[in-house]
Order: sequence, then C-alpha cells, then structure tokens
Amino acid sequence: KNLQKLQTMSNKRKLSSEGKDDALDIEQPPSKKRKLNSDEVQAPVVAVVNKLCTITPAIDVSDDYKSEAKTWSKWDSKDQKRFPYIYKVEEKVLVLEGSATLTPDDGSDVLYIKTGDAVTFHAGFKCKWEITKQMKKHYAVFPEDGAEDVPAIACDICGVGCVAESYFVEDGELDICVECYKKDTDKYKGAEHQKNGEKWVEEPPKQKHKKGGKK
Repeated sequence: KNLQKLQTMSNKRKLSSEGKDDALDIEQPPSKKRKLNSDEVQAPVVAVVNKLCTITPAIDVSDDYKSEAKTWSKWDSKDQKRFPYIYKVEEKVLVLEGSATLTPDDGSDVLYIKTGDAVTFHAGFKCKWEITKQMKKHYAVFPEDGAEDVPAIACDICGVGCVAESYFVEDGELDICVECYKKDTDKYKGAEHQKNGEKWVEEPPKQKHKKGGKK
C-alpha cells in the first residue's frame, strides 16, 4: 500500500509539472505599440548656430523681436532665385514668408531658413542665397560704433562699394562693379550702366565742324 501511495503521489507531481509546462508554452498576445503624443516628440533645437550666422526657429522667436521687426525695412525677393551676398555689417532678419537655402563660402554646412525664423548675419558672413519659395522679410543693419557706413551700392560679386559707377543686371537684381563687369561682359550683356544709382547714358561725342576756307 505504501508503494502504491508513493506511485500515486509521483504521478500527481508529474501531471502537475506537465500542466505547468503547458501553461508556460501558451503564446501571449503581442503587446500594442502606443503612439507618441505631439508633446512627447523630441523638441526641436532652439537655435542653429554657424560661426557667423544664427538662426532661431519660428517657434522660439519672442514677441518683442517680432514687434521690433515691424519697424525695419521690408524686402521682397520677387523673381530673384540665386545670388551671392557679403555681409559687411551685422544684419538682423525676420522671415515673413517663403524659404531659402544659404551656402556659406567657407564650406560649412548649408543653412535653411523659412517663414517665421529670425536670423542674425554677423559681419564677414559670405554665402550664396537660393530662394526656394518667394520670400518677404523685415531686415535692419547694425554697424558697430565707429564703423564706416555701408556703401549704398556694393558689388554682389566681390563686395566692393561701387556707388560712383556700376552695372545693374535685372535678372537677379545684381549690382556689378566695373572690374567684375569687364571680366565677363558676355555674361552681363544687357546690364544697365549706372552712376550714383541712376541710369547713365553716354552722350555721343560732338562732331567738330571744319571751318570752310576763305574764298
């Protein structure tokens, strides 16, 4: 009888063990993936900083900055698409509409600006603009104390002041100094010759009339 009891207990343990194993082998339903709320998405970088250019995303531009920008000059890219630019003094910008890519001349990373962004271009920054969507912006320049005034007209190729004499290229609204114009006259064919910012028309030389001989 004792032997029979031991066999019975052994069988019960075996069944219990097998039942436990079966329970562990039951396939669990896949866990559902929870979608992240917009508040949980990683926040954007507050500002993109280049050595000579600072871009503050629209979401971080203060109301005070926006109010001040309304007192600045306004610029519209119109049909301009691509053009080089040299910043002689610090310039601040608030992009009202549109977008553009800026390719620094020093080979650093391309910068992107769009509607609502605030941009500070520090003196010495050189880049090539590419308007990807017609842009309107408020802008203002801030020369350092004692710095010379920025020329009213500066060559968009080399940056030299050329108020006295220049050539205006309507395609891209480029101002070209005399030296740069002479280097590639075919490229700037049709450019308007200007002096002091006004169209200059060369007067034909006056012909000298020969006096008739005495009869």
